[in-house]
Amino acid sequence: MLLGCALIFSGLLLFYVGYLLRSAYFWGRIPGVHPAENQALPSVTVIVPARNEAAHIAACVTAILHQNYPAELLELIVVNDHSEDETVALAHAAAADATNFQLMELRAPLGPAYKKAAVAQAIAAARGALIVTTDADCHMGADWLRTLVAHFGPDTALVSGPVALESDSVFGQFQALEFMGLIAVGAAGIAAGHRRRHETQQPP
Repeated sequence: MLLGCALIFSGLLLFYVGYLLRSAYFWGRIPGVHPAENQALPSVTVIVPARNEAAHIAACVTAILHQNYPAELLELIVVNDHSEDETVALAHAAAADATNFQLMELRAPLGPAYKKAAVAQAIAAARGALIVTTDADCHMGADWLRTLVAHFGPDTALVSGPVALESDSVFGQFQALEFMGLIAVGAAGIAAGHRRRHETQQPP
């Protein structure tokens, strides 16, 4: 019995270590891209679904509208998902002087896929060549959009950006560390999948 448990534990441990090593291998092959100031930039629509986000929406809208990105190439659409707080008023106040801001009311009723419905509705109205989605409780650095755009190439279908949790508590910091690990493994998985597709498309 003990021998069987030991073998199972050893097998799981080897699998876990192998998976981590594989993730580290592909993580090291994720290309580093730095946004250039003279880069030809595409038009971008940023979509933010929001429901009862009064505590965060103003900071999110402000961070997006103050990106190091030409205002004429940036469109921000906030989709209000049946909020019952001051989300709408605070979003409008944060974008009071912006001409590239639009707030939409979600037409779909409340349901389990409300966020997808909000994004789909905004995409239908978007004018940008690229679509960027984020959450209302996120805030970004000034070069966030330029960094995302720099990763797009002629054959790029999707760019996934990392998210870092912030917390002052010890437990919250442990959660942030765990979440960071999940983000890293996810990025490595994306890189591994892209590498396999790229290799299979090479001529013999």
